[in-house]
Amino acid sequence: MVASSRQTTDGQTKSEFLLPLAATVSLLFSCVITSRKKYFWNDELLSFYLISDPSFPHMLGALGDTINNAPPLYFTAGWLWARVFGPSEVSLRLFSSLTICLAFTMTWKALRSTYSFWSASLATLAVFSFSDLILQQNAEARFYGLFLAVCSFGLAHYVSLARTRTPSLMSVALGVVIHALMIQTHLFGFVYSAAILLALLIQDLCFPPLRPKTYLSILSGWLTFVPWIGSFLKQLALADPRSWIPTPSLSDLVHALTLPRDFFIVFITAGLIILFYNAWCTRAHGAQKFLVPSLVKEDLERVRVETSLLIFAYALLTVPVAVWVFSHAIEPIFVHRYFIPISLSWAIILAALLSRLPLPSPAFHQPDPDTPPGILSPMTSQLIIPLSLTFLFLVGPLYYGLKFPRQPLPGARDDIPGYADLPIAVEFSHPFLQRFHYSSSPHRYFFVLDWDAALNKRSGLFSPGEYRTLDALTRNYPAIFGANILQYDAFVRRFNRFLVLNYDQNCTPKHVACPVWYELRIEGNLAFRTRKIDRVDGLDLILVDAQR
Repeated sequence: MVASSRQTTDGQTKSEFLLPLAATVSLLFSCVITSRKKYFWNDELLSFYLISDPSFPHMLGALGDTINNAPPLYFTAGWLWARVFGPSEVSLRLFSSLTICLAFTMTWKALRSTYSFWSASLATLAVFSFSDLILQQNAEARFYGLFLAVCSFGLAHYVSLARTRTPSLMSVALGVVIHALMIQTHLFGFVYSAAILLALLIQDLCFPPLRPKTYLSILSGWLTFVPWIGSFLKQLALADPRSWIPTPSLSDLVHALTLPRDFFIVFITAGLIILFYNAWCTRAHGAQKFLVPSLVKEDLERVRVETSLLIFAYALLTVPVAVWVFSHAIEPIFVHRYFIPISLSWAIILAALLSRLPLPSPAFHQPDPDTPPGILSPMTSQLIIPLSLTFLFLVGPLYYGLKFPRQPLPGARDDIPGYADLPIAVEFSHPFLQRFHYSSSPHRYFFVLDWDAALNKRSGLFSPGEYRTLDALTRNYPAIFGANILQYDAFVRRFNRFLVLNYDQNCTPKHVACPVWYELRIEGNLAFRTRKIDRVDGLDLILVDAQR
């Protein structure tokens, strides 16, 4: 049992790397299959317009405005990617998929350095192949795949630190770079970097000595955010006077942990048992207590590293809990996709659990000459289960892509006979951006800016931020949006007759989206005559005639 769990990097063969290669192929194909069935949505389009900007300095300037509340690393890398491969849906989503494949490989390699091939492989495959969050972001043109990748580098660096008590200058410098990348990818990079710093402190308290240089390397990485502070403060305006993020419920916290509820308590409890047992074993062995079985030096080292890995896993799992508490006490900042890095925690815990099973060696052995013909050898029989699970897990991303529903073309049903030449004011920015981007007649679609309506208490959480985002788009890209994102007064002066795609009014101020400019300005106003003529994609299509 111990022998199978103690295989480390030194015992790896080149053939083992076929596993991350196969997972990469599966995830990339899943991305292509899924991407061909769906269109860019609001957030992806906000990435698209920045990344497709022909000028890199102008793109950085626009990013510093109130379009995306995010640091620049993803957009810089995406801009370079688009110069080579173009900014199409498949291209930008493949960039995200490649970053998730990189995260898979780094996670697998970090686990494989401590656990057997099957323990590390099945654990990593299970998480990356069946996490809805990972598979969703595998085919989205956003920065969450890159965020997971840089956090997986943080895991690999943490494991290397756990294996040496005197880190080299190169290791310290690498820590600066990795943690700088984390905070330059997502604002929650600070939170996860702090969680890793906490894990290192706990690790060093359990297994002295303390290593101040490693802690300073993490804090030094944070300093790279200083040049971005001015842009960040400007981006904070998106949350003024209210943030679009609702206050999370307890079920939101459970859901953010990315595992089915039925397995949540099992994984937490089992992992904690292993963690405390390992810590007890190593400390008792150091004190030469007779109750602990004798451990050879190599076994003791493996247990110490495994303990450090579990400390890392539980440190990351504190992030959603801490953010949930912060969201209730101070300001809501709890969004499910922000917690994609805790997928690393579940891979670690699952690998620790699988290492307790009598898993076979990954290699096929020569058949036993005493085994009758047509009968599988004991070793081959033992491989059937892990090989079957590997096949099942590799198929998981492909199955996700195949069962993903095909989305209709945005605005395909907007051409109502008799009204096909009328302009359409779309009350909500999500369907507006999609229709404007994909329609063969983008000049028909308009977004109406109305600050008084956005501030109205009935307008939901998103309206102030939505106003600022669309205003920033037309400010930074006037050639694209200048004629189609208009202030309310300018819009009604320009058109006497128009259509409105009115958002569903079964909403309250607590809803994220509840635009109300049509209800405040048009409906019931004697200066306009209105008539509902159809319902399109869940939105009321209303004809408006000005009484002039």
